[in-house]
Amino acid sequence: MKNRILKFVLLFIFTVTLNATQREGKVLENINAGGYSYLKFEEKSEIFWVAIPQADIKINQVIKIKEQMWMSDFKSKSLNKVFEKILFATYSKSPYSQHDTQTTESFPSLAEMLKTHEPKANLDQETISTTIAEMKKKKNEFKDKKVSVEGKVVKVLRGIMKTSWVHILDKDGNKLIFRATKESVEKEDIVKATGIVNIDVDYGYGYTYELIVVDSVFKKLNN
Repeated sequence: MKNRILKFVLLFIFTVTLNATQREGKVLENINAGGYSYLKFEEKSEIFWVAIPQADIKINQVIKIKEQMWMSDFKSKSLNKVFEKILFATYSKSPYSQHDTQTTESFPSLAEMLKTHEPKANLDQETISTTIAEMKKKKNEFKDKKVSVEGKVVKVLRGIMKTSWVHILDKDGNKLIFRATKESVEKEDIVKATGIVNIDVDYGYGYTYELIVVDSVFKKLNN
């Protein structure tokens, strides 16, 4: 049984890697640290940060990379810098592999993401109207509960683990992340956010949250 599960996981990883989206763009900035190259990357009219195993890349050089995954609010320990949104990718001309022992920075992988276990959402349960402060104060009591809070959208990051990460700020200054598979909100929208509470979630490599809301939907209140 264990061998069959292992084969399935390895096949899944191989299939996703094989079908990874290829991107081509110009490198505007390159910072090498911790065994990785952090690239300010321009693809058509879009500019964003990319992390790849360290490679010799020149400024203004046009390169091709294969998308691995997006992460939000990622902190590079070697740079002591937080990237609001960064794409982890592979680059065929890098002298290092993802598992090279020379690297010192933790490089997120799909295999690590598969370790994430979130509770099955019961979307039919009664909704509890509450506040972010109350949820943080009594997080264990809110575990797996369906909740709704009102607040302002202060940040929207899309394409993170195939979901949107919507940061909600309430009237008391408390902030919480609501993950959603579908949404149409924008920064500054006043919304009623509803979803299922997860606590002590570990997405791997220290990417943890004491409290986060998933399967979220939003109702705009400022229309």
